[in-house]
Amino acid sequence: MARFVAPLAAAMVLQVAAAAQALPPNPEEGWLITPEEAALAEAPPETPPVPSLRLRGARVSGAGPTIELVTPEEGQPVAAPVDVFIRFVPNQAPLDLSSLKVVLLKVVKIDITDRLRPYVGEEGIRITQGKFPSGKFRLRITLADTNGNATTGEGELVVL
Repeated sequence: MARFVAPLAAAMVLQVAAAAQALPPNPEEGWLITPEEAALAEAPPETPPVPSLRLRGARVSGAGPTIELVTPEEGQPVAAPVDVFIRFVPNQAPLDLSSLKVVLLKVVKIDITDRLRPYVGEEGIRITQGKFPSGKFRLRITLADTNGNATTGEGELVVL
């Protein structure tokens, strides 16, 4: 009996996988932040506050990498679709991109790192014509180098 169950289970798994691939595309695909996430209440400020992402050309004090919000200008409203460039600059050691974590700070913290991975490279996060709903979004970005020195900063994106 057991020798018949395993092939049957394997066949069922293959059928489910094939059916999942045949499903129509999800209409929510492509959103870097979904409209449902945008509608959530904002997170209250934290105590002590997390440092702001550095603006162009500024250096982070400490050993971790520098995280610079290059575009759009922090807090300045922009129309969708949105171009975003967040630069990563190594400080004392090479970047460890596997340590990157990007969190949308709402009443619950939403990890959006995996959605942004296709846009991540050694120079930073570069999004061209990104799909964002209207809203104000506070993001916390954490990045470490290969020595384990980490930097965490927050930035705000306002989409009209």
